[in-house]
Amino acid sequence: MPKDESMDVRIAILESKVDDLLGKFEEFKRDYATKAEFADLQRQIEGIRADVERLDRRVQRLEERIAHLEERMTRLEQRIESEFKQVATKAESRKDLLTFALGIITIQTAINAAMITAVVQFLR
Repeated sequence: MPKDESMDVRIAILESKVDDLLGKFEEFKRDYATKAEFADLQRQIEGIRADVERLDRRVQRLEERIAHLEERMTRLEQRIESEFKQVATKAESRKDLLTFALGIITIQTAINAAMITAVVQFLR
């Protein structure tokens, strides 16, 4: 079968259309791959968002726990301060009591010494 120019032109047109279709197919594959990658990235982003929300809730619980511990520590500090004041007051009272007792002992010693002196003088 002899080739004529019109057939060559038709073949060239068909080859051009095939090339265009192959180009569009390649573009479609790239777009599809990009869309698939994009969808994968979106899934990863959603996972990251879920992790961030979970971590945010955990941080919030930790902040609440820290606030509770700070409040408890403040109450303990107040209690220790109160106990310290009571102990200091008791210590001061005991010091005063010991000073008083020492004074009594000193007086008693002086009385005993005077009595001994009186007895010694009486016996002479």
